[in-house]
Amino acid sequence: MADLGQRFRLRTSRKSASHDRSGCAMAARTTSFAARDRVRNEIGEVCRSGTGPGPLLHGVLDRLRTQVGFDAVFISATDPSTMLFSQAGIVEGIPSAMCAPWLDNEFAADDFNKYADLHRTHSGPSTLQRATFGRPARSARHRELNTAYGFGPELRATFSVDGECWGALNLLRAENAADFDDADLDLVGSVSEFVAKGLRRIVLAVDVDGEPHAEPGVILLDGDGSVVSMTEHAALYLAELAHPEVQQAGMTLPGEAYVVGARARARASGVPGPSPVARTRARNGQWLTLRADCSRNVSGAVVSTAIVIEPSRTSEMLPLFVAAHGLSSREQAVLAELVKGATTAETATALHISPHTVRDHVKSLHEKVGVRSRAELISQLYRLHYAPGFEVQHHI
Repeated sequence: MADLGQRFRLRTSRKSASHDRSGCAMAARTTSFAARDRVRNEIGEVCRSGTGPGPLLHGVLDRLRTQVGFDAVFISATDPSTMLFSQAGIVEGIPSAMCAPWLDNEFAADDFNKYADLHRTHSGPSTLQRATFGRPARSARHRELNTAYGFGPELRATFSVDGECWGALNLLRAENAADFDDADLDLVGSVSEFVAKGLRRIVLAVDVDGEPHAEPGVILLDGDGSVVSMTEHAALYLAELAHPEVQQAGMTLPGEAYVVGARARARASGVPGPSPVARTRARNGQWLTLRADCSRNVSGAVVSTAIVIEPSRTSEMLPLFVAAHGLSSREQAVLAELVKGATTAETATALHISPHTVRDHVKSLHEKVGVRSRAELISQLYRLHYAPGFEVQHHI
């Protein structure tokens, strides 16, 4: 087992919640329409620049804070299939002790302005003040976390496009500060699609640095979510994850791993929601899949949670590939047959369509993915998930 205390150090900002926030960025805020348009355009450029998810999120925040004052922030990419946090995240001004219960609230409790609800209802950015009709104390997150750590107004948003959520944002102001106003909501809402498309585009720009790990790793948590042990391969994988770490009972886990475990415990307790699975890109460019499940004792109580981390399989990366390219349901079905190595005739038989229709869908796939042949199409999928030993037969 790895030396957990030495290997993992808290990367989350240690800024104290009791820090004097009188110098909040609100003081320097410019409110002119021209300034907001300039910031909106700059964020659009950042999101089209093709940088990695971390630099993209930093670039968005650096520009957003010039117009929207806030004292603390959480911003993260998400897995579009499960909306669990993945790839990259930034935590500033939020005390480390607040992070674990904040994540537990998001994935295991009923509350206002949950990211899944904001995405599902297409409601755009929202403040807790507005969602509770001026009674934020109705929110457990506000009562038990925000106010306990000196925060008040809260703004939340998702970065969604074409029915998929690619990221999430949470802004906080000091307890006695003014609430976020219409101009704040409008600006955040106007850049949401830019950020979503930027994060989606990054999924396809993968460069693997060095030899990827191949063996699965296993992390064992106790009933409260604290780390009990892990395999050597798990420690190697965790060191490659880019999300800020979450502290629990003196130990830390990268946010991606903590969230998957928290979601597994929530599901075991009967809380509805997505499967405890997340695909994330490691620092070296390799795509990894994290999944978790709980074990119970004879009385039915959850006694432990196991998190498995391993290189993503083709079947796990195909939905991400589909979402990133905006493929139609029929194009997805054709692609699935091509991945199996099926010929045009075999694909037509399997999908009960004509060979001519298959060729039309393949042509559309080529145009959307930006390739000229089936071999290139499959190679793009291979490059995305970088599975060692992955082989595909191409039948033209």
